[in-house]
Amino acid sequence: MLLKKLKAPVQSFPRGAKTVFNDRFVTVKAHENNLKHIRLGILINKHVSPSSVKRNYLRRQFFSCLAEVIKNKTTKRGVDLLIITKTPIMALTREELKVSLKNYGGIIQHSSI
Repeated sequence: MLLKKLKAPVQSFPRGAKTVFNDRFVTVKAHENNLKHIRLGILINKHVSPSSVKRNYLRRQFFSCLAEVIKNKTTKRGVDLLIITKTPIMALTREELKVSLKNYGGIIQHSSI
């Protein structure tokens, strides 16, 4: 589980944020903050899934898989990351989703944002 201080408020994320990663499942945007740690925000539209149960499940999966990466990452400057999901992500099975989330964690860990 990700601590509340490590969750970025999605509503206040700036529109002009820099896109750091893009594939057919997600887009990751980054923006500097005045903190010493990375914060993570997940945006899942109703276009991805009209069911709030499925959207919340997907959000929890993202937070649980990426929590280890975010907690262990030390940075000199703080960064807010916004992960925007796309519709094809709902076609993934649970195992495929976990594998892709681990890959996204590797991207976050090795990025020099």
